[in-house]
Amino acid sequence: MLAKMWQPGQRMDITKIDEDKFLFQFYHNWDMKRFLQDGSWLFYNFMLAIYKLQFGEDPLSVPLNEVEVWVQIYNLPFGFMSEEVGVLIGDHRDKFVCYDDHNNFAAWRKYMRIKVATNVQHPLEKNWAFDRVEGEKVQLTFKFEKRGTFYFLCGIIGHWRISVS
Repeated sequence: MLAKMWQPGQRMDITKIDEDKFLFQFYHNWDMKRFLQDGSWLFYNFMLAIYKLQFGEDPLSVPLNEVEVWVQIYNLPFGFMSEEVGVLIGDHRDKFVCYDDHNNFAAWRKYMRIKVATNVQHPLEKNWAFDRVEGEKVQLTFKFEKRGTFYFLCGIIGHWRISVS
C-alpha cells in the first residue's frame, strides 16, 4: 500500500525489523530524495517518523523521536515573509529544515510555509508572540499540515541503495 502511494520509479523493498520499525530500501537515489522531500507521511492517520540510515548504523538503535512537518505561519507583518524570518521562527523551538519558496509567488500572501523537525514528545505550539522593535506585539498562529496522530507513532527507518545493472 505504501509503495503504491509513493510510486517509486525503481523497485522498493519494505522489511519489518521490529514491532514498530520497518526498513525501506529504495533502489534509486532519486526515489529516496523525492520520498524525503515530499513528506510528512501519514499511514492510517499516524505520522511516520523517518530517519535516513547511514551505512554502518544499527537500525534497531536509531532513536525515532523527530518528525518533519510543514508549518503554515499566519499573522506575519508585511515585510516579514522571508526565508531569514522563517529560519528564526523554525529554530524558535524546533529545528528549521527548509523554506517553501514555491509559496513565495505573490506580493501579499496569507501565510509563510516552512518545514521543521519537531520532537514527538513535545506538544505542538499553536501560537507564539513576540515584540517588534517598534513596541507592538505580534501574535503568530501555526497550522501544522498532515499532522495525523502524534500519540501513536509508527517508526520507520529510511535507507537507500542503488542497484547495479
